[in-house]
Amino acid sequence: RPEGKKLEAEILKRARESGIRVLGPNCLGVFCPKTGLSFGFEFPKKPGKVGALIQSGGNSTDLIHIASLRGIRFSKVVSYGNALDINEIDLFRYFIDDPETEIILSYIEGLRGSSREYLELVGRAARSTEDHRDRKLPARHVEHLRGAVDDLIDGHQREVPGHHLDDGAQARHRGAHADAREPFLGDR
Repeated sequence: RPEGKKLEAEILKRARESGIRVLGPNCLGVFCPKTGLSFGFEFPKKPGKVGALIQSGGNSTDLIHIASLRGIRFSKVVSYGNALDINEIDLFRYFIDDPETEIILSYIEGLRGSSREYLELVGRAARSTEDHRDRKLPARHVEHLRGAVDDLIDGHQREVPGHHLDDGAQARHRGAHADAREPFLGDR
């Protein structure tokens, strides 16, 4: 709606004048178990090595709950919504440089930034072998849940390394294998 777009533009203008970045609108925010920051009820308190940038608030909550049943823990999960200011490119850059994140999972319903830049970041993360302190690390895992970027990803799969997933079940399965540093909970 026009009045909503006008209000968003005013918010962004004032934020930029003040040097403030804006997450959202239409999002749940940040889950960081290490600091206790949480947007959900009964999220795990123990951090892990999986970082996730999820455009959908509902999917971010579901992912955390379902993944926790499989023993997957997150360094951080960011639900970023409409990406008025902070978008998937900003978040992907953050996770690439985050020493607490070894696996990056993204669910994007529609790119807000440059598709070329996003794919370059995916490739960089997948090929990364060193972190910001030049310590050797295993190659970084990059997982994608497919959203509205299917055609873009399909056209670049051969060029961009990483694991491109069709749905949440595949993401939970890949995440469980990639982050299985601790025994799974339960009798199985």
